[in-house]
Amino acid sequence: MQELVLNLAGSFGHRMAGEIIVVLAVLLFLLFKGIYSLNNDRAKARQEFLQLWDFERAKRDPLWCEVLIRHYCREFLPAQIVINVASKSQAADTLWALSHSVQFFQLDDGLVRWKNKRYAKARHAQLGVVAAFGLYFLMAPAAMLLLWLSYQLFGTASGVSLAMMVLVGCLLGGFAIRGLDYGFELANARKNYAKIQNMQPSLVPEPAEALKAVVGNKLSKVRRLRRAERKPVPIDA
Repeated sequence: MQELVLNLAGSFGHRMAGEIIVVLAVLLFLLFKGIYSLNNDRAKARQEFLQLWDFERAKRDPLWCEVLIRHYCREFLPAQIVINVASKSQAADTLWALSHSVQFFQLDDGLVRWKNKRYAKARHAQLGVVAAFGLYFLMAPAAMLLLWLSYQLFGTASGVSLAMMVLVGCLLGGFAIRGLDYGFELANARKNYAKIQNMQPSLVPEPAEALKAVVGNKLSKVRRLRRAERKPVPIDA
């Protein structure tokens, strides 16, 4: 009887191992297929872009230029920026750097500025990256601890307590993942901003201008507050 049980357990284990191998093989196949399809789509988009691109038409038709660049870079870039970049050297690298970090940049007047004015100073951008990674390293262990405790207390604690622990753990895990993602994106944006500054300095405002914009915003806020304080307060009769 014992030998029969051992044989059944062994056959079950072999069958489970075979199923796991099949699942892993299917996942690897889908992964490689997805990577191949992505690379193929990028190559196709690049080929179509090179066939359709016309610098003179881009200058005449901003809408056509923006739609074509969106098809190539998968991001919206203003026609004025595209034309300025295309008329100079290293245009492809500059457009690629812009498209990968466009959510952090403000593209107007033919210049590339940080949406968050504080990031105009490299130290502030670096602090933002450190803060994002710090948020991840604080919240990720807390999320794992809560989920582990909910697993350990399963069957002994009340259902409401377990549900709250799982919910808070999932929320902390979500914030941790978002912080990690933001940190990588901001670090990449810093690198791309420096790359754009090196490749095409005319696209990036001078440091003095960027600092003036930050100081000007702060001064305007102070002036508005002072004006609000100077306004006479109506006194009811």
